[in-house]
Parts: sequence; C-alpha cells; structure tokens
Amino acid sequence: MSFNLVLIRHGESEADIPPVRHEGQADYPLTNKGREQIKKLSEFTTGNYFFDRMYSSTLKRAKESAEIINQDMNSEIVFLEELMEMSNGVLAGMTKEEAKIKYPLPIDRRAHESVEEGESLIDFKYRIENILSKIKAEADREDLQQICIVGHGGTISIMIQLLLQIPVFKHGFMNSDAGVSDLTVHSDRVIVNFLNR
Repeated sequence: MSFNLVLIRHGESEADIPPVRHEGQADYPLTNKGREQIKKLSEFTTGNYFFDRMYSSTLKRAKESAEIINQDMNSEIVFLEELMEMSNGVLAGMTKEEAKIKYPLPIDRRAHESVEEGESLIDFKYRIENILSKIKAEADREDLQQICIVGHGGTISIMIQLLLQIPVFKHGFMNSDAGVSDLTVHSDRVIVNFLNR
C-alpha cells in the first residue's frame, strides 16, 4: 500500500472575524477572504495533483472549501461527519471573551476531561484515528493513489500526529487557513513532503 495524502484546512470563516468566536463544531461559512484563500489554493492543487477521491468534514467552512477546490478537478467528494473539528460543547459559537468569564478552562485540564457537552481529547483522538484507519483501508482496497482530506486545524494536527506516531497530547502541528500538508503513506512508513504550505 502506498498513496499520497494531501491534508487541507478550510479558509477563513465568519467565526474568525472580531469578536473572534470559539468555533469547534459551530457551523460558520467561509468569509469572502476565505473563499479567495481557497481559490488561490485551488490553483496550486489543480496544477500539482489529481485526487482519486476527496474526503471532507460536513461543516460549512470545510464543505465549501472542498467544493471550490474540486471545481476544476471533478473528483468524487465524500462528506463525513467524523472529520468535523473537535466538539467544544457549550463554547461553540461563543465569543472568546464571553467564554473566559462563563467557562474558564483549567490550566491543567486532562486529556479525558471535556468542556460541558463537548468531547475530550481522548474521544477526539479516537474518532480521528477510527476514520483515518477506514480511509487508509479504502485507499488500499481500491488502489487510490492520491487522496485529499479537507478539514480543520485540530483534525489535521491529530491526523499528522497519528501518522507519524507522535504522542498526541504532547505535541501539535500548526495549520493555517487554507494551509496544505503533503505526506506519502506507505504500509511501513510515512514520508513528510511538506507541512502547512
């Protein structure tokens, strides 16, 4: 098994405009700037890839990003709820200033603990590990050569950590709006071609 895996974060969303909000699974669309970011990224992806399949989170900001990228590529897109960002429960959609007052997060929060009505880091890691395993199995079974996943900063960071077998709760990877990472996944190793371009 060997395939090229391209991980793309959505463009700027309306939650990024001041007053900045906790996003998580709050379902904000892209801003006009976010659409422009993804259109520019699409020029890069169209010139360098042909995706056998695209997978995308079902949240608006990722879904719209995937659809823009795919306009000139005409790949199959599979939308999966499992690729959504980590659920931050009651914080979703709340301004960061308001959240500091209503739900101050403890400095030493543990991986098994979650925000009220949200998902713990352990639950989030398990969800991403599960869907990543399914995607890798599909690539192997169907002999897919190039796969694209359009998702979120947290989702992509966890995926990279899992692929590289790095302890998930000690390290992380920055993923900018419309950032793209490229890895080659072999059955016995993973090659990082570039991260967060």
